[in-house]
Amino acid sequence: MTKEHRSVEYTVVIRQPQEVFFSFVYFEVYIDQFFAEQLLYGFLLLYLTARALGEKRPAPGILAAGAIFAACQCAYLLTGRRGLSAAGMFLGAAAAFGRGKRIRGAFLLFLITFCFGGTLQAVLALFSVPVCAGALAAFFLLSFSWRRYERCRRQKEQEADVSLFWKGRNIALRALVDTGNRLREPITQKPVSILDAESARKFLGDGWERENGFFLVPYHSIGREHGWMRAVILDKMQISTPSGKSEIEKPLLAVSNERVSLKDTYQVILNPEHIKI
Repeated sequence: MTKEHRSVEYTVVIRQPQEVFFSFVYFEVYIDQFFAEQLLYGFLLLYLTARALGEKRPAPGILAAGAIFAACQCAYLLTGRRGLSAAGMFLGAAAAFGRGKRIRGAFLLFLITFCFGGTLQAVLALFSVPVCAGALAAFFLLSFSWRRYERCRRQKEQEADVSLFWKGRNIALRALVDTGNRLREPITQKPVSILDAESARKFLGDGWERENGFFLVPYHSIGREHGWMRAVILDKMQISTPSGKSEIEKPLLAVSNERVSLKDTYQVILNPEHIKI
């Protein structure tokens, strides 16, 4: 009797046990130190927000609103409820600003916080400084940027395009609205704007005084206690500012004895009473 022998091959797979590593980070937070830091942040952020709103708030009032902001941040740290962090911003804005500007103030506070955080991270990445010092640096950078923006905006609002018309002639010039210009012709009491001497020569021509006559307008300036300028009545003056356009009939313009702008950025100094918008 013949026996069959069968060989069976087995494949044995040996699985190596996987090792899983867990890393734990231990933080130790002092609540009083955290409150002081958040108080500093709240004060700086609310101060910047007040500047953006054009509000002049006393420092103690902003500090008190910053304390509300800091208390809410501490509550968020202790409970983990994120809504408390946002509530701190709303309550801080409500405490710092008037009733009519609370919603706008809260929105600006969120926006400024976002910009402040980005600036702070950039400062800490570039310089090895403590967080509080970086926060102060970020505050001064944002404050400086805002002042530059405000200065450019005010300068833009004070600039105007002016077109002068006289005896069939016209000329387009740049003007500056000078709120300190209170010049008036002494007899008629009409407001007087000032035209650059070189622009007057090109526009009015040489000898315009002899052909058409002129008014004498007294003025005071730095370096000259008393002086006189010749003035002429034009046909009309068209003024275009960022706020709109206006047209003045028979405006009185005095011819300056010198340049009205050192860099020749404008050629006319407008009397604010000539802006009728």
